Amino acid sequence: MFLSTPGLDGPLLAAASAEALDRSLGHPLEDGRPFSFRQLIALDESEHYPESQLGALRDLGLHRYHIPAQDGGALTSVQELILLVQLLARRDLSVAVAHSTTLLGSMTTWQAGTDAQRRAMQQRISRGQNVAFGLTERAHGSDVTANQVQADKVDGGWVLNGQKWLIANANRSAAVTVYARTDPRGGVRGFSLFLVDKEHADQSSIRHLPKIPTLGLRACDVSGIEFDNCFVPDTALVGQQGAGLELATKGLYVTRTVCGGLALGAADTALRVVTDFALTRQLYGGALVDIPHAQASLAESFADLLVAESTTLTAARAMHVMPRQMSIWSAVVKYLVPETVEAMVSRLSAVLGARYFLRDEHWRGIFQKVYRDCGIISVFEGSSAVQLNDIALQLGQLLRPPEHGSGAPQDDSLFDLTAALPAARLSDFDLSAHARDAAVSRLSQAAERLAGLQGDPTVAPGVVDALLESAHFLEGQLSRLRSAVAAHASMADRSPEALGLARRFCLIHAGAAALLSWLDSRHGLHPALAAGEWLALGLDRLGAQLQPDSNQRTSPWTRPVLETLLEFHRTDRLFSLTALNLAPGPDRDRTA
Repeated sequence: MFLSTPGLDGPLLAAASAEALDRSLGHPLEDGRPFSFRQLIALDESEHYPESQLGALRDLGLHRYHIPAQDGGALTSVQELILLVQLLARRDLSVAVAHSTTLLGSMTTWQAGTDAQRRAMQQRISRGQNVAFGLTERAHGSDVTANQVQADKVDGGWVLNGQKWLIANANRSAAVTVYARTDPRGGVRGFSLFLVDKEHADQSSIRHLPKIPTLGLRACDVSGIEFDNCFVPDTALVGQQGAGLELATKGLYVTRTVCGGLALGAADTALRVVTDFALTRQLYGGALVDIPHAQASLAESFADLLVAESTTLTAARAMHVMPRQMSIWSAVVKYLVPETVEAMVSRLSAVLGARYFLRDEHWRGIFQKVYRDCGIISVFEGSSAVQLNDIALQLGQLLRPPEHGSGAPQDDSLFDLTAALPAARLSDFDLSAHARDAAVSRLSQAAERLAGLQGDPTVAPGVVDALLESAHFLEGQLSRLRSAVAAHASMADRSPEALGLARRFCLIHAGAAALLSWLDSRHGLHPALAAGEWLALGLDRLGAQLQPDSNQRTSPWTRPVLETLLEFHRTDRLFSLTALNLAPGPDRDRTA
């Protein structure tokens, strides 16, 4: 067990727990360990479920992070949970997804379940059992208001009929939370949630569908489940009848944010593999890392990763201090972070060259697995288009000028990644933010604070001026976006223009979140990160997406950001704002 770290609380406890987990799993290049890249790739090749790896995680007590602390579990901080997921995903997304599925399956019970349902869920997860979430159906995809799995009321309970498809751990769960139609007319109040205890249900009324072959995550159980007159008692109903769509949506706010941790873990491995390759690969009379194009690819990827992480972690913190903003913040994370990581992995594949395509080469061939696996993150828990549409529908209120409305509530701990947090308020989520975005609305304040850092010896020369320029640029982009949204006929039309405006909002939000996180957290960051060059480069790259410029030029921040990356690689630190100490590497040559 690694869960107990006496004398620590808040982010210090999160970092200590994450470092303890990584040490327990060992370095992924130590071939004899169950979490080594060699063994994990073998599972992927054979499409065998990672039973022994998941058993090892249960032995470590990691399943207790799927239970809130007030229910007897270990989940006190969503920020801590994301760090743990990130460390699992940097070894294998299949294991991380298979482990994390129970969080999704149980979330609506923690948010809206009765005391008896919560106790039963706590006992089930404490025994190490999986809980799946039966939401999607083959014919309807992300259009969940068209779902056809039916729940009919009978004396003492309900009878379920229909098939759920593309469900993680459908075959390997003891229970499944099922989203079902309870009103033949459908509509937003036409669906409810039922917690089906498969162990106590009539086995003839449940049929598990075969594992579905997939491009990535081959070791996962991605399958389905079919109900044929399956009776469940009245006590199986989670929340109120007709609240299924609302509860499912609010439950996804948590897991969509955790998806950011999955993507960040995959990004760490991709960047670590290619960094190692660039240091050891000899080309044109020198090391690959000496070539300017390779340097830019590595440094830009590192900066992109840190901006994506700040976007993810501030959303995780918002669940504790600003839960009513989660309809937006979770959607920004779910859209932007996987997109950023997919683009990053593709860029890095060019540095790795032909070896990115090989299944057993540099670092056991793990890069090709990451390349295949990470593409699915943008699809599950609601596709990219779904996230952008959800954001588009709320842009009008999010972008209100300061003189209209009260704005988003202020909380000094939101952007300080080192500050302790109150308990997460998972039941306080709302379907709409109902206020200006708490990140972008503080851009003017951030610019004022930056001016006060001129001459600060802990900030690298030139960084404050660069960040001030970026902050003013983001403010200008925000003003233009506000005008464009006001001029658009209907943000509900799902048009390319509406989704494009939502994407621009995501980029501005990410820039604001990164800038505010740096300002509030500098005192607790690694000195190389507190110096700010990564942020200057990261905001430049967001700016290039907001205002594409065909004139490519070398950034003055490339070299210092690259030096920080190489230091973190050499000292076995997570490529992260938290800069965690990872399990030390083996003495033998890592390129074997």
